Amino acid sequence: MYRASEKILADVLSERPDYIEVKKMLGFSLFELGKYDGAKKYLLEYLERNPKDIESIIRMGEISAKLWDYVASNLYLNNAITAGYLPKTNLERRLAYNYSLLGDTVGMLKVINYLLQETDATEDDFAVGISMAIQDGQYSRAVSWSRAGLDRYINSVLITPLYVQSLRLNGELDNASAIIQNMAEKTMLENPNFLLEKAIILADLGDYTQAKDLFRELLMLDDWPDIVTESELYLDRIATLEAQ
Repeated sequence: MYRASEKILADVLSERPDYIEVKKMLGFSLFELGKYDGAKKYLLEYLERNPKDIESIIRMGEISAKLWDYVASNLYLNNAITAGYLPKTNLERRLAYNYSLLGDTVGMLKVINYLLQETDATEDDFAVGISMAIQDGQYSRAVSWSRAGLDRYINSVLITPLYVQSLRLNGELDNASAIIQNMAEKTMLENPNFLLEKAIILADLGDYTQAKDLFRELLMLDDWPDIVTESELYLDRIATLEAQ
């Protein structure tokens, strides 16, 4: 009942403007109501007197992000981590996201590196981190993170295709091909991302017949538009090479 608490707390402050704990509660209530400027005002006043209150520091990080001040948000979140907040993974995910919004790829990948070393880093964390490394052209890092992820999540349907892709892009086509050839997991052999990598590797190895058959199968996956688009591009590329 945040509207009721806002009114009650505001009334208390009108009588007791020095009641510092009320400012924290009012700041939190205003945040929940989406009144971020007001929440920022009261929490800043509260933090002047209680600079080590981690809960309020984190909330200020969230408020700053809501106000599109991602630099300030990261400062607050980093302060919370330094102060010992646990689990760090929650804040590290937010930090990485903020860095991505700032276009700071170096900062983003640095935070992801810390995140993936946490014992509670998830399969999704690894998948996102590897994807970001690939997107930034850091293929060796993507390979390293993939191996670390597969040590925890063996035969992950999220990480394994990214591992194969990382190896391929890193120039390790033989290693990528070996994984494809030796894979026996049914869930993987039915995974569109894995099958796309298999088709690409077949094409890279010059086995256009098998590659085309697999790409054509992938064209039928209406629920996977990115894979359909990629398959179309490779089929066009193969047709051009065969016509030469």
